This record gives sequence, structure tokens and C-alpha cells, in this order.
Amino acid sequence: MKRDMDLIRNIMLFLEEQVNPSMQNIEISDTAQHIIDSHVALLIEAELLYGEVGAELGTNPAIPSYVTVYRISWQGYEFIDNFRNEEIWNTFKTEFKEMSFSSLTTIGKQLVEGFAKTKIEALLKGFEVPV
Repeated sequence: MKRDMDLIRNIMLFLEEQVNPSMQNIEISDTAQHIIDSHVALLIEAELLYGEVGAELGTNPAIPSYVTVYRISWQGYEFIDNFRNEEIWNTFKTEFKEMSFSSLTTIGKQLVEGFAKTKIEALLKGFEVPV
């Protein structure tokens, strides 16, 4: 199974919207539950979520028997903040798709900072600061 970064982002955004992100079943439209569970397991492994991954072996040991999310971690909220903006997310996907998952937060932060700098420069263009 390939890691689906769009699904990773959608799971994080879904959980952020929940009053209580502690749940066992995360529902993302048009995505099978075992695929969601496998990606939630990756998010727990990457420490973007606090949770538990069932270790009992079923018919496919690559698919967890269950996942439980306790809450979003600090790093998870950083991920959400960095990649909430569609323009930044699309830039990441097209320009940095070969980068490792561990580089996400650093690259995301740099993209957000660059995007903010561009917006600020556009706002300040033509604005004279009194000396």
C-alpha cells in the first residue's frame, strides 16, 4: 500500500474539526476503512497523533487490527497549520513529492513563511513608512 499524502492531510484536518478527536473510526469519503486505519497508524508512528495501534495479526499483518486516536500532538497541529492552505499544499505536492515524511514540517514551515512574506510585501507595496 502506498502512502497517500492527500489522505494524511484529510485525516488531520478531519480530526482537528472534531470536538473530541479521540475516536476509533475516522470516516473519509470514498476511502476504505483499512486504508484509513493504515494511514492513522503512520500518523501515530510519525508522532503527529497520540494513539494506539492494534498489534494482533489478522489476515494481513500490514493492516492494523484497530487504531485508536487519543489526540493530536503538537507536531500534528504544526502539520495542520503548515498545510491548511491549498496553495501551499499543492506546491508541496508538486515540488517536494520525493522528500521524506520527516522533512514535511520543515518544508511546510518554510513554505508558509515564504507565502506570508509574499503576501506582506504585496500589502506593503506602495505604502510609505514615515521617517
